[in-house]
Formats: sequence, C-alpha cells, structure tokens
Amino acid sequence: MVLNINNQSAETSYILAKKYWNKVFMTEALQVVLNFGFENIGLNRISSEYFGGNISSEKVMVKNNLKYEGIAKEKYLKKGHFYDAIQYALTKKEGENMKLKGLDRKSTRLNSSH
Repeated sequence: MVLNINNQSAETSYILAKKYWNKVFMTEALQVVLNFGFENIGLNRISSEYFGGNISSEKVMVKNNLKYEGIAKEKYLKKGHFYDAIQYALTKKEGENMKLKGLDRKSTRLNSSH
C-alpha cells in the first residue's frame, strides 16, 4: 500500500503466485486492507488497478465493492508488450453506505445478519 497522508488516500496492489489463483486469498486480503485503511489509518479513499484482461483481478475488485474509474491506456510495459491499467477505487463514504444498507465488502449480496 502506498499512502498519501496529505490526501488521506492510498493505492494498493498485489501479486499472487499462480498456484494460489482463484482461491479467494486476494479477495479476503483486499477486504482486510480496505478495513484497516479506513478504520485504523483514517483513509478517505483507496484505489487499485490491474492489467487489462485479468478477469480474476476484476472479480477481486468487484467483490470488494470498489468502483470502476477508468482505463490508463498502455500504462505498463511487461515482456515487450504494453498493458492497460484498469482502475478501481472505494471511498470511506461508499464503504459506510454499504454497511448501512446491510452490504458487506465481500459480496454485493445482502448480509443475512442485518
């Protein structure tokens, strides 16, 4: 996580070994990062991005209720190819609104405990 204390914001990223893909580790880890950033550090906004075409990372963002913000065209060069960065973010207010509506950050489904 890269913090910008002046703006009460942070950027987070992750890399996971292929043998651990599609096992919900990143979904749960991002939820912990979001909760810690908003509740313990006092951040107002947390953003993240992934390489275009990485559907698994898109699912991680969506399951944690981050909102799509846009595409940074050909932002990264990897192994001789340029990749777009798909950008998502969540604000503290959006996270609080989800809690008030009985939504949790793991899922967009209603939390049955409310």
